[in-house]
Amino acid sequence: MAGKAYVGVYADGPLQVEWVTVPASEGSTLSGKELHAKRTQQDGSSLPPESLFIAVPKGSGRYPVIVLQHGYMLRNAFYKELMEHVASHRFIVVAPQMYNIELGSDATQRIQPLL
Repeated sequence: MAGKAYVGVYADGPLQVEWVTVPASEGSTLSGKELHAKRTQQDGSSLPPESLFIAVPKGSGRYPVIVLQHGYMLRNAFYKELMEHVASHRFIVVAPQMYNIELGSDATQRIQPLL
């Protein structure tokens, strides 16, 4: 490291960050086949059952993707500063909203498999 000052992982990275929000599908409080049918669009693509909050480094290039699993009963956007810091170091950070916190702690209906 001769001639270079090491600033460590706590310094911001060299890239600016932009934000992408993918909205939840309508009817995201449904479960199973009903939810799958509601979120499938005309072109066959589908929206996620809950929103996605994504930090993307500005500038063209290929970047590894990190999925951030947020804490219990929290919102994915609560981690904005952490996501921005990591993305500035050339990572794409995707934070799905794990469940609708307005439903409370009982998410039984939301985790039923698509049968």
